[in-house]
Amino acid sequence: MSFYPVLKKDPVETFNSLTGTLILPIVSIGNVPQLSIDLLVNNIAPDVELIGYLDNLYLVPFASPIDSVSESKTDVKQGISTSLELYHSESKNITILQQRSPILPGCNKLFIENLLAPFISSSGFKKILILESKDLGLKDDKFDGKNFQLWSNNITEKFSMLNLNNIDNTNKDIAVLKDTVEISKFSSALINTILRDTKEFEDNLKPTPSEINLVKLLKDKYPLSLPLSGDSTSNGNNDNTPTSKEQEKLPDVLLLSTFVYEGDNFHDAELLSDKVSLLLSLPNTEDWKKPQSWRGVYGDKPVPVGMELGIYS
Repeated sequence: MSFYPVLKKDPVETFNSLTGTLILPIVSIGNVPQLSIDLLVNNIAPDVELIGYLDNLYLVPFASPIDSVSESKTDVKQGISTSLELYHSESKNITILQQRSPILPGCNKLFIENLLAPFISSSGFKKILILESKDLGLKDDKFDGKNFQLWSNNITEKFSMLNLNNIDNTNKDIAVLKDTVEISKFSSALINTILRDTKEFEDNLKPTPSEINLVKLLKDKYPLSLPLSGDSTSNGNNDNTPTSKEQEKLPDVLLLSTFVYEGDNFHDAELLSDKVSLLLSLPNTEDWKKPQSWRGVYGDKPVPVGMELGIYS
């Protein structure tokens, strides 16, 4: 795992400041978690700032200008956006990880084992909130009327949400899960790795036949490349089961899922962000400020002409 702070930031001091809550998205249907992260970065506090980047070795390469809610052409932020960005609010003690590109085929296990898990275990986060979206068309009938699901390893969090549901009817759309059966394989593998349940992790991220075939093809063509999941040389069986003392230091983990159809998911992202604010006791946001990158995605922006943007029009 490699952490790269932005210019003029002390890497040790910056990393040691990560002690509160971490919010991270799972790349899933409609990219709703990523859209929600965009809203949270630009709205939860005025002091949210980009503090660094994580290694994007296992992700599709990506780079772009820094995004912003400002429409001023003179108020342009310096630097670039990459696949994995880390934002932090000192006033809220909240760190936000934004993932802007998908994981490379066959690299799910390595992404979790070699990047996310070491980053989380090396920091001092006390709470981790994972955001995920699910296909509404595949929702089980038993969740009828429930647009959100919440799972936590902390029973206090579960009872707190159940209590909120009883008091405020607006939260009746959250189903509190008792176990991990309804959680996606990737999310379950990530949670089990954070909580150091290595057996469950191995069971959840066993490579598919297509991944194994792809890995064999890549290894034949690029023999010096790094090992991928599906490659037998990368499947060690290290026992990292935590001791009782280590168990006490493990963070509280929450998984918040939302059911959506793929399409125009901006409103879904706002609803998910509302629930994040509820869970983290953040001030309610009536009007979410949207970043410039959202403009024109669904045809709500005039088509530019070549005189304005040249080859980029």
